Amino acid sequence: MNPSLHSPTICTRIADIRLEAEGLVLITFTQDAELDEACAIEILSAILTLTLGKPHCLLYDFNQKSVLLSNIAKRLASRRGPDESKLMGRAFLTYTLQNDLEAGHFIHHAKPVCETQIFRTHSAAVDWLKTRLLSR
Repeated sequence: MNPSLHSPTICTRIADIRLEAEGLVLITFTQDAELDEACAIEILSAILTLTLGKPHCLLYDFNQKSVLLSNIAKRLASRRGPDESKLMGRAFLTYTLQNDLEAGHFIHHAKPVCETQIFRTHSAAVDWLKTRLLSR
């Protein structure tokens, strides 16, 4: 049974959030937008609802959208680490140079607490995140 077929999807203004597999949250951007503080809080709330406070990983799928990460959203996300939030790893699935630049800027300048990587394929991102979950 594929858990993603039975997981509820929480729709926010700019993204749909659901469990891809146990402990693996998929965040799919649905429109071109700026991920500002309000959007970041919406997404974080959805993540907390879906994970029930258990260890988890995040897969951000840019979904061919132009998404700008605001400075406040970067600060909110970068401070989430395994100690307080149970976040075990974060992957960005990018498709365009702009996606690469946004994700790369987040990694190099926001200095996230949890391990964060950029991927070009969904399967590679999921495989890497599953290893993060197994390492807990």
